[in-house]
Amino acid sequence: MSNRGKLKPNILQVQRASTDGDAWADWDYRDQDLHMRVDLLGEAGRRYLTATYAKTDVPDIRFLFAEDEIEDAASEFITVWQPYADAPFIERIERLPVAGWSGEGEYGPVAVRVTMVGGQVDTLIYSPDPNVELSAGGITLKGSFGYWSTLDGAPRCAHLAGGTLLTDGDAELALDQPATVATITDVDLTGNLITLDQKLPVGDALAGRMIFLSSADGRHRTAYEIAEVMEPGDVVRLRHNSIIYRSRVESFADDGSNMVCELPLALEAGRGFKPGYYDGALITGEDLKARYRVDHIEGETVFADRPLDPADFPDAGDDGRIVVSIFDHGPGDTAVLHGNMFQRWDQGE
Repeated sequence: MSNRGKLKPNILQVQRASTDGDAWADWDYRDQDLHMRVDLLGEAGRRYLTATYAKTDVPDIRFLFAEDEIEDAASEFITVWQPYADAPFIERIERLPVAGWSGEGEYGPVAVRVTMVGGQVDTLIYSPDPNVELSAGGITLKGSFGYWSTLDGAPRCAHLAGGTLLTDGDAELALDQPATVATITDVDLTGNLITLDQKLPVGDALAGRMIFLSSADGRHRTAYEIAEVMEPGDVVRLRHNSIIYRSRVESFADDGSNMVCELPLALEAGRGFKPGYYDGALITGEDLKARYRVDHIEGETVFADRPLDPADFPDAGDDGRIVVSIFDHGPGDTAVLHGNMFQRWDQGE
């Protein structure tokens, strides 16, 4: 390894290396027999850097960074994390060739097989297009992600996500559709409720699952955890509230195109988010009745998708202040619940 090159002064004890093959690193926990091993599958032209960090509020460990320099392309890092005590339990990690893919884009499908001590073999397949049927290592997937685990050659368990088929040719997991796609017809912004134009299983069967939400123009995309589905099946209570901004309004533009707020929109102004984070989000007043959308943000100025009517932003608190709030989602947004299926087999079944 070399330590050439300039980095920030708080990056210390730098070492560098490059290899086209697989790489791994192993950390032990404070000289105890507890380890974390990381295996990174190789890629042509990949470079690595290890270093310590001088700040006192971060763990006192040596960090590992992988880097690709490919012009006009995206980096893809395939990493297997292995926490263990005494000795590693993984015997072999291998990338598998994938058949059936002819698509384009920054990323292609990935298949990895992990062989473990004791006869367990896990095959994991990722696909950027859930509608394309792929095969790798004797496993067929039509979906976003598939996990197939065997023990001594017999199926142990399997997990299909965002798809309709996962099979080894004998046993299979199958769903009618890869995802439920619905439209939000109403929101309760204080109760964390969204009403959909489709029904889901009532109760807590979907609790903990993620529902993916996007504005009608596709510019604002978020994901929320489901807490429960309420009667009659089209009302979903989310685990968290979706408010992302609240401020006093100082003035409205004469033509209604924008409002000037007292506070900057922090996610773009102070947290390093690229311009456009708020675009497409829901604008409403203190009484939560207004339904506008963010067109774009300039400093403390919020531009709307259509002319703003000051009457839609009443002084509901009767304190002499006009208040605006921005929420992640509202009526007309698309809600996607990806298909998900898990199966465990008894050995000998």
